[in-house]
Amino acid sequence: MGALMALSVGESYAEDFVKDLYWSTFYLQHRGPEFAGLATRDRKGSLKVEVCKGSFRYNFEGKLKDFYGPIGIGHISALNPEPVHIGTTFSSTFPEAMIGYVGSIENEKELRKKLKEEGIIFKEKDCTADLLGMLIASSGWEKEKTTEENFLKGLQRVNQETKGSFAIAILTHEQIFIACSPDGRQTIVLGEKKGAIIAASESTGFYNQGFKIKRDLEAGEVIMLRDGEEKRIGILPLAKRKFAGPCVFKLVYTAGPSAIIYGKLAADVRFNLGICLAKRDVDAGFIPDRVAPVSGSGLYGSFGYLNYFLLMANQGKINKIPFFDQPVVKYSHSQRSFTPADPEKRKEEAHKKQIPIQSSRYHGLIVVAVDDSIVTGLQSSSDLVPKFFACGFKEVHFRITYPQIVSICCYGKANKDKKKLAALSGERVRTEEEMAEILGVNSCHFNKINDLAWAVGLPIGQFCCDCAKL
Repeated sequence: MGALMALSVGESYAEDFVKDLYWSTFYLQHRGPEFAGLATRDRKGSLKVEVCKGSFRYNFEGKLKDFYGPIGIGHISALNPEPVHIGTTFSSTFPEAMIGYVGSIENEKELRKKLKEEGIIFKEKDCTADLLGMLIASSGWEKEKTTEENFLKGLQRVNQETKGSFAIAILTHEQIFIACSPDGRQTIVLGEKKGAIIAASESTGFYNQGFKIKRDLEAGEVIMLRDGEEKRIGILPLAKRKFAGPCVFKLVYTAGPSAIIYGKLAADVRFNLGICLAKRDVDAGFIPDRVAPVSGSGLYGSFGYLNYFLLMANQGKINKIPFFDQPVVKYSHSQRSFTPADPEKRKEEAHKKQIPIQSSRYHGLIVVAVDDSIVTGLQSSSDLVPKFFACGFKEVHFRITYPQIVSICCYGKANKDKKKLAALSGERVRTEEEMAEILGVNSCHFNKINDLAWAVGLPIGQFCCDCAKL
């Protein structure tokens, strides 16, 4: 996981550029807590980049005096420190530039081999952004073409030679280039206020920084930000790719609840998915004593679940409603356990962040725990489920807002081994009863893909949910 943002301001901008850049990047840190970076001009007008490991806010608070506008980019990552310099050894006329990237490139090893055969030397510890920068720079710089035309040519090479999905931000001395791969999985939203234009992986921080959503980048669109305005400079063709649409899991979990992607509010989608799960239980006559979110991931789903019971009670269709509670709480200084790339770190973070409230008021009760997804199931079965039972509940029932994950996402980073997916037994999808058994809960229900379509408000073919399809 990761996120990027870019900011350009013009003459009519009357606010603090560095603060806008800093806080707009800060509001993306839930997308990757391991690394963060900023790139702008320095006092003399040269490009300056600063990267850190760990907390963005802690590491950058004392360094902001060294950054200057009117353009800059920020980057958050669970894998690599970015932005990075684009290599300029291929042409004396290639301008100094910085690049930040999010996504996943499937054929990275093959591309590195190809570029090495072309005589390109990589640094000992480089990352995917370095590779993409090399592809752009090695496409050459033609003096008779404009800066926009040359960078578009480089981005076209990236699109042509890579397999996977990407969103890219490139900072030069005068402008910023933003590009999304034409498959549509990676999303960039544009915001604006007087004299300023912002592009970001999601809109979570827009309201607090005074930005209003302007629009979403189209799949394959390439734009330039300069003087507080945007300008489209091209569209990358699908080529060998297949259009999939935006990754729906961003709305289910990855993005902040206030994020709006293609006009869809993440909190509303999660609320609607909770309604789908509750309707099924009401129809079956199952009413728990307590409804509890899995902290940090099941909150809005649990709101939707509970509110459907309240709606049915108000209509006189049921005579009992569950109480809302939080028997397993998230320690406030912990991080998201989904974002670390290392599986052992994910396991440790999952264990450290959830703490059971061992209260006598839970003894003998039935609880529904609402969570966003089950991937391998190991964190749930070995850690989360025992903590719910440790609270004193007689029965623990899981309600999962996302459908069973039955395929590996080649565009993600968390899990690349299909054999580890809890939903699969060989090539067969496990039943919900089997899932309950391996997780150690009394029952386990998942939403279906049709429920996703209803919750999002889009036809199935307009968003990517390939991980829920065999």
